[in-house]
This record gives sequence, C-alpha cells and structure tokens, in this order.
Amino acid sequence: MTDKFISKSLLLVISLFFFSSCAYYNTFYNAKKYFESAQNKPLTNRNKPSSAAIEEYNKVIKKCGIILTDYKDSKWADDALFLLAKALYYRGNNELQAMEKLEDLLKFYPDSPFIPEAHLLMAQITYDLNRKADAFKMLQEFIQRVEFKDLHPKALVLISDYYIREKNYIDAQFYLRLLIEKYSDSKEYPNAFFLLGKTLFDNNDFSASLKVFNDLNSSRIDRSIKLSAQYYIGYNQFNLKQYDEAWKTVKKLLKAEFRENELPRIAVLKARILVENGQYEAGIKELEEVIRVNPR
Repeated sequence: MTDKFISKSLLLVISLFFFSSCAYYNTFYNAKKYFESAQNKPLTNRNKPSSAAIEEYNKVIKKCGIILTDYKDSKWADDALFLLAKALYYRGNNELQAMEKLEDLLKFYPDSPFIPEAHLLMAQITYDLNRKADAFKMLQEFIQRVEFKDLHPKALVLISDYYIREKNYIDAQFYLRLLIEKYSDSKEYPNAFFLLGKTLFDNNDFSASLKVFNDLNSSRIDRSIKLSAQYYIGYNQFNLKQYDEAWKTVKKLLKAEFRENELPRIAVLKARILVENGQYEAGIKELEEVIRVNPR
C-alpha cells in the first residue's frame, strides 16, 4: 500500500508539474503571438499604434502579468518581463513603466539573454523622454561593449537615426559608414543604406541621394524599406525638377503603399508635382483632401 501510495503521489506531482508547464507555455506563446500581430499592424497617420494594435498590446500586458504572478519562479520569467516592457513601450505613453520593467530585468535577471536588447530599449526610451545627451552616451557605450557585439549593427542604426533627427549629419554619416564597412552581412545593412540616402537628401545632395535610393530599391530588401526608398526616389526626382519621372514614381507608390501613416506625405508630394506641372486646381484639390482626411 505504501509503495502504491508513493507511486500515485509521485505521478500526481509529475502531472501537476506537466500541466503547469503547459499552462505557462500556452500563456506565453499567446502573449508572443499577440505582440507579433500588434507589431505587424501599420501605424496611424500620426505614427501611433492603431486601436487594434493597442488592444493586442493590452492582451500581451495582461498575459505577461499572469505569468509573472503565477509563475514568477519559472526559469522563463525573464522572457515575460522583457516582453511586458516592450508591450508597454510600443503601446505608447508608458515609457516610465517600460523603463521600470527593464530596470527590474537588469536587477533580478543579470544573466538573461535579453540584457543587450534591454539596454538598447532603455536608450530608446531615454531619447523619447528628451534626455537626448544621456541616450547618445548610452548608445556610444553600448557600441564599445564586446559582449554586445551581435547587436552593434542595430545600435549603429539607432544612433545614426537619432543624429539625423538632431540634424547632425556628419556624425550620422560616420556611424552609418562604420556599419556599412564592418557589418555588410547584418540585417541592419539595408537600414544603414536607407539612412545614408536620407542624410544626403537632408543635405540637399539630391543627385547622390537618388543614386543611393535607386541602388537600394533594386536590391532584395524588406517591403517597407523598399516603399520608403521609392518615396525618396520620387522626392529626389521632384527636387531635381524631373517632374515626369517623379509623377510615375508617385503613381506606382500610391498603388503599392499599404501603410496608412505614409499615405498623406505621398499625397502631398503628388500635389506638389501637379502644381509644378501647371495643374493648380488638381494640386489644390489633392491638398484639400489630405487636410480633410487628416484634420489634425
């Protein structure tokens, strides 16, 4: 009887552990799916997550909360904590909460494989909170850390983008060329080329920028980057007074563009081309439609 009782008890313990692990896995699996779905939804024309995306981020936050409450001692708890921080950040208006979760990750899970990504996200939040000097310092230090070398290309793209926003094109080009020279096999390589073309555009070097974006458009790259490159091809053509070519580019782009937040600026470029071609009424009508659809 004793041996049977022990066997049954052991079987019960194993069963409980198995079902508990399954419950944890299913909860986390669903949280990841919701996060991926939210990330794949286009931003609104104000560059904010859509209501559908926010709803899915909320589901991620709820499920990660369950994991961190009911399975806080699990070896996968750091996965849930990092996913929670990302969901809070990308949902919008939760930068401080997201930063708090990232600090918890660094404090309680110093050996987590998500530590490098957490440092990058902390730099992004720091920049968004208008502590720009601190953000640049964090990224520059990140690039110097050998243990973070796998994410150096991502950090280089990020710091270049921030320098562009600050209109510091010399430093931006320095970091972009560093990435292009050292990490040609990285997935960030296309982003580096895109940003290089943008710095040339912002410096009014439209011919050089057009060449960069044409080269980028001819390569095998992510659809979103390709469409953004096509926008700058049309914009460069417009600035170079190649209005017929710009018109062809914009017409094709309007048919291909799937991101709602990108449509207004394409429509504005279309209106400017119409005006330069003497079609004033059509250009004004196009601008009025942009205002109507985007009242804010």
